[in-house]
Amino acid sequence: MIISISSSLSDDTIVPQDSEKTSIRRDAANWTHDLQAASWASPLIADNKVYVTDEDGDALILELSLELNVLAEINMGSACYTTPIVANDTIFICIRDELFAFRL
Repeated sequence: MIISISSSLSDDTIVPQDSEKTSIRRDAANWTHDLQAASWASPLIADNKVYVTDEDGDALILELSLELNVLAEINMGSACYTTPIVANDTIFICIRDELFAFRL
């Protein structure tokens, strides 16, 4: 599966944590990345990062930016079909028989 990051924001900006505004293209993808596996979950955007899981058991953490920047790829040990969630400054990722929690 190939993921693509683009924008439909009304003000044409992403505001990073450092509060500097960055222009983004509205008419095209800013970047794409091939996961090399199917993903049944929705991506999660939290803490200026994009969290994506796939059926190969990988959790991919990408920087939410104009350029592709893979921050980490973690093999969770089993297929992941659920969308990561965030609560109380923690990312939760569930695989077949385990639940992982990562502090932001």
